[in-house]
Amino acid sequence: MVGDEGPFSAAVLMFTRSEGLNSPRLRWSILDQQQRELGSALLQGKGAAAKATRYLFGVDLGSSNQLAVFDHGGSVVLGLAARRDGRVTTIHVARGDGRHLGALVHHRPGIWRAVADTFKHAPATPLQLVVNGSVVGAVHQDDGTVPEMVVLDAAGNRIAQVVRSQRRAMHGPRPIVHHDYRLEIAAPATDPVRGLLIALPLAHDLVLGPDRSDSVFP
Repeated sequence: MVGDEGPFSAAVLMFTRSEGLNSPRLRWSILDQQQRELGSALLQGKGAAAKATRYLFGVDLGSSNQLAVFDHGGSVVLGLAARRDGRVTTIHVARGDGRHLGALVHHRPGIWRAVADTFKHAPATPLQLVVNGSVVGAVHQDDGTVPEMVVLDAAGNRIAQVVRSQRRAMHGPRPIVHHDYRLEIAAPATDPVRGLLIALPLAHDLVLGPDRSDSVFP
């Protein structure tokens, strides 16, 4: 469950990873405000994550296209599966019981539009929250270099805020860069929107993160 009674029911959730997006050990820790680990997210591989996403979506899209979110006890809470069609990446999101919640959709601008937007500091192309074919919300960001993002519903009401950050810490002889997301969800948000919001930092990191790679997610 991802709703009011689920493991990720806190108003504020923290997502952090310390490995590069190309790492075979790629893992996100999901924490509450007190830094207590609530669960984790793993790219699909040959283990539990692969079985979870195949169960949720009924197909094997390949090791680079699926991700599973687990609670602290190891049960699947959410599954994400991405498909790319031209400039559009659609990340389908399902609950652990197999119920499809909707999708997060990203439209890449053409190269000339992207160059023009860079010089104009135009708003970054957002991720859209889509349920049953209708856009129910979207991420808004002043431009791609700004770490703060807000999520507005179709009526323009703020339903969440996301802040992206990086920090360095010493792990043995070498420094490690931690990529962090802080997600704050407004109280009225319920499924399916809440489930899409919980998937949002992971999707943003994979599709729009500063060290993203096409070899990881479309």
